[in-house]
Amino acid sequence: MIHISVVVPVYPHTKPLKAMQALECSAREQFEIEILIVEGTAPSVQRNAAVNIAQGEYVYFLDDDSIVDRNALGVAFAFFSAHPEVSAVGGPALTHPDASDMERCLGLVMGARLTAALTAQRHAALGEPRRVNGEGLSLCNLVVKSSVLETHDGFKAALYPSEDPEFLKRLEIRGELLFYLPSMLVYRSRRKTLAAAVSQFFRYGQGRANHIFSNLHLRDLVFFGPSVLFLVFIAACLDPAGNAKFVVCSYAALAGSAALFLSRRAKEPLALAMRLWLVILLVHGAYGAGFLVGLIVKLRKYQGGSPIKISRYTLPASSAHASFERVIENSVCN
Repeated sequence: MIHISVVVPVYPHTKPLKAMQALECSAREQFEIEILIVEGTAPSVQRNAAVNIAQGEYVYFLDDDSIVDRNALGVAFAFFSAHPEVSAVGGPALTHPDASDMERCLGLVMGARLTAALTAQRHAALGEPRRVNGEGLSLCNLVVKSSVLETHDGFKAALYPSEDPEFLKRLEIRGELLFYLPSMLVYRSRRKTLAAAVSQFFRYGQGRANHIFSNLHLRDLVFFGPSVLFLVFIAACLDPAGNAKFVVCSYAALAGSAALFLSRRAKEPLALAMRLWLVILLVHGAYGAGFLVGLIVKLRKYQGGSPIKISRYTLPASSAHASFERVIENSVCN
């Protein structure tokens, strides 16, 4: 029997019922599962607190909107069984089937190598199982051995929402083996408005810049790309007659071609391609602007705020899906 601790950070006085019900309905005959719901306003701190009291041999990190595929646990632990030297495995977070047009646009943009480069595999099932670096995995769908977590520093509170690539890069630098499993799936929502997406990507860019020079690798240069484009756009606005205007127009045309390609590949209506084009331009611009800001301004460190409360639930191994209320028992750890 494999004992797993599932860690889910949430805002105070909320409970991720859909995520918990998906775990209940998963194929879990081999697993004893404890679910640690961590209430607070600092996700990195919340995760660190949960790891400190987790009792499982493995810790499975999920977000509050991560809906685990029925076979995800089986995929992860079949791989661990075949490769005991591996430290962590993770898979993509696909856009939920009931998503809105805006969410589908974001999912397509975030899951395409054309538009998301190294991070695309976080949001789409791409390729075969393979060893990856910190760019390929995400805390919304990641299993790490508890023994590995015990020997490394936790997540850096000041980097949220970009604490996971920094943490995973640290593991990689220290020789831990990280693997991406494209069939280890969760489903989740995306930002529902363009303004929310722009804010999200601005913070992603700022967070990335805050740790980009830590263990800098040649592949990290790709994250400077949106900032270069943003600066070229500013130059074109200041000097419309200059060469920067040609670069901006060329990029806009390429983004439009990418939007058309993505919409056709996903068999989406042509009208969605126009929205895709706008999403590509704005999220790249927001990321680039956030990255430039992050080179100068550090994300605020989460201190104080709402106290952390951890609720522990147990989900015994079972082949029958008994009702949620009967299977799960609640206790509170402060």
